Amino acid sequence: MKFLAFFMMLILGLAAAVATAAEPSAVLSFSNTAAVDGHYVEFSISVSNSGDADSGSQTVQSTLPAGADWAIVEDTIGCSLAPSLLQGRTKLDCDPFIVPKRDLDGVDTDGLKFVTIGGVVDQCGDISNAALFNLATIRSTTVNIPCPATPTPIPTATAPPITATTGPVELPTSTPTATIAPAKTAVPGASTTPRPPNTGTGPADQRAVRDDRLSAALVFLIALTAGVALLAVPLSYTRSRRR
Repeated sequence: MKFLAFFMMLILGLAAAVATAAEPSAVLSFSNTAAVDGHYVEFSISVSNSGDADSGSQTVQSTLPAGADWAIVEDTIGCSLAPSLLQGRTKLDCDPFIVPKRDLDGVDTDGLKFVTIGGVVDQCGDISNAALFNLATIRSTTVNIPCPATPTPIPTATAPPITATTGPVELPTSTPTATIAPAKTAVPGASTTPRPPNTGTGPADQRAVRDDRLSAALVFLIALTAGVALLAVPLSYTRSRRR
């Protein structure tokens, strides 16, 4: 009897295991990928279902990196963007969603839900993003934007230092010579008193003209007296012979 009871329990357990294994279920995969073209970056966040049953409610969140104006490029989930509490960053929030089972014939659904966000990043180097699925699973991705090459600095020419001389300074030994102009010889009878400057119409010019005329008249009288005296000598001699 004990053996029979054990055998019956074993059969029931195997039947329950087979029934459980045959029950349909969802098989989910989470991914976060990135692509870059110059300074344009895209992040694609997706949930795929390879099982034979629809998934339960799923959630997706992400805080995008700073340095870009992000926008949703394509969305099959139902997501939105809003400013994050972190400075300069943007938050991605998605409504709860269900990932349907994959249609093996590829007619109705491929068992995939995704959202793609893109933006032009104003910096270079590594740009990273993390996505949080169902508040438990994290998927991260990183792309690199090459930075421009740093130019090699051109060395600048440096002038040689100037050495200051601290010894005595030699002065020139030559003695400067002064040139003395010869003194003018005074002419007898000429006035040595300098005349005032001649302006052409003043009293000094009139006195100068008058002095010149008096001098000429005086010379004429002297010459006339001398002539008369010379004439008087022969006349006196002639008169004395006649007597």
